[in-house]
Amino acid sequence: ALGGVPVRAAGLLAWIGTTLLAIGLEAGKLMIVGRAPNVDNVLLATAGGLLGVTVLPALARLRIVREHGPVWLVAGAVALLVYEELTPFAVVASTGALSARLARIEWVPFTSYYGADAQSALFDLAKKVGLGALVGAAMRHACPRPRLWLVLLLAALLEAAQVLQPVHTPAVTDALMIYVGALAGARLVARNRALAGRSAVRRPTA
Repeated sequence: ALGGVPVRAAGLLAWIGTTLLAIGLEAGKLMIVGRAPNVDNVLLATAGGLLGVTVLPALARLRIVREHGPVWLVAGAVALLVYEELTPFAVVASTGALSARLARIEWVPFTSYYGADAQSALFDLAKKVGLGALVGAAMRHACPRPRLWLVLLLAALLEAAQVLQPVHTPAVTDALMIYVGALAGARLVARNRALAGRSAVRRPTA
């Protein structure tokens, strides 16, 4: 977002922006029932922003990161998706429990959303789409023509693995939403690169 700003100034502005956003979010909780501002969240956001504008750019300049960065980005996005889908990594302890889990598979899309609280349903939907978008964007960044059907396959495998877990409900909806997110993420990266290429062509040379 701050690509046209000098590096040092961009880092400072990004850190200030992150801090101000955290302060604004915590202040906004004064108007939300059941929520209370927490200074710890501001401090954590400030520390995270500082880490993002100092340590991470330094790591990005390392040769090994420049050479293999896109692959690591894909691996990190996939690892985050796997972690979110399978945490806390509990496994059913009996055959009877496994049979009950098989009976609870949601084969009809959006079944669990029909009677759910709107806020909870939207949050869950956004999380699935967001995680898929992260994987799709990383794959598009690493490869001009990513095989996004692999994301659908991975999502299906993760949902199948949830059959063995007592804390998750396997659902066709989740696999589809992760795949839709991957398509959207890859599309956004491709569109951003296209716009950047047009701007570079139109920019006058000295």
